[in-house]
Amino acid sequence: MKDLLIEYRKTRLNVLNKIKDLENKDSFRMDDLLVYKDILKDLDYTIEWLKYGHQPGIYKAIDRSQCYLVDQQVLAKACDESMYKKISNEEYKNIIEDINNPISYALMKLTPIELECFIMVKCEGLSYSEVANLLGVKRGTIQKHLERAKCKINLEIDKNLFINID
Repeated sequence: MKDLLIEYRKTRLNVLNKIKDLENKDSFRMDDLLVYKDILKDLDYTIEWLKYGHQPGIYKAIDRSQCYLVDQQVLAKACDESMYKKISNEEYKNIIEDINNPISYALMKLTPIELECFIMVKCEGLSYSEVANLLGVKRGTIQKHLERAKCKINLEIDKNLFINID
């Protein structure tokens, strides 16, 4: 969009120069001058639209200022980055290591990857595909890790006396 705006400004400058040339000449046609002034008005309108991101003259515009001037490289980088951001590595650690929490005994038995898959799918509500994209593995791998995690949790619930889930 920046390139387009620059081209419009160059064209506007050329039209302004042409209008000045026509006004300085003694023998000019009024029709030509009117046409160039109309072209100048249209160019100004378009430049303002591109510059501010909304229709000129409308002050209740919803469009955000300069939304059309987003650099394509920045936009591509923003789309490539993961939308899932952990607050910290210790995000669920206090729940897992809390001995007063009965499920913590079962969660301690999981491997780090099983625990991460379990938390993302069951706690954060992400789909298998989303988790697979975040971890860089296939969806079936996530499914297997989750099955193993469920199996370990069920086994721990059955055999551990400290876990009393009513």
